[in-house]
Amino acid sequence: MPAISQPENLLLLTQTGDETLDWEDGWDYYGDCHRYCGLGGSHGFDNFDAFIPLILRFCGIEIHA
Repeated sequence: MPAISQPENLLLLTQTGDETLDWEDGWDYYGDCHRYCGLGGSHGFDNFDAFIPLILRFCGIEIHA
């Protein structure tokens, strides 16, 4: 696997219940990046909508209610 040149620009969202990808492989490979690992879940990333505020903040977008 090639080295990640700008890990600060990447956000890994993974779940331990992913039946297709091994979350530990991603966790290790993206070790220098911003990361979130949720317990359970699935390959479809359960409850993705709950993470939209986190993703927007990571992208530098602030939402004011």
